[in-house]
Amino acid sequence: MAQLNEKWITAAATVFVPVILGIVGNTISDKIAKRDLSLRYIEVAADMLKTEKNPQVRDWAVDVINHYSEVKMSGAAKQAITGSLSAIEQGSDKASMQVYVR
Repeated sequence: MAQLNEKWITAAATVFVPVILGIVGNTISDKIAKRDLSLRYIEVAADMLKTEKNPQVRDWAVDVINHYSEVKMSGAAKQAITGSLSAIEQGSDKASMQVYVR
């Protein structure tokens, strides 16, 4: 009887260990793919912030970064990125705007 139980345990282990390893591997692979996609969205949004002057697009880019980033921007940081550019564009000092955008 003990040998029969041992054979069942061995057979079960032979079947379940690869299944469990497959599930764990798939879960890890899925998390890596999602993290890579998040990184790509952040890169696109950061590139938009480098070149785009439209306040609505800049707001969108900051929202994308906040959504996909593990570290969220504070309201003050978001305002510094989006609001300051709008305020500078409305002012008369265009030289300071060019320095700020770069």
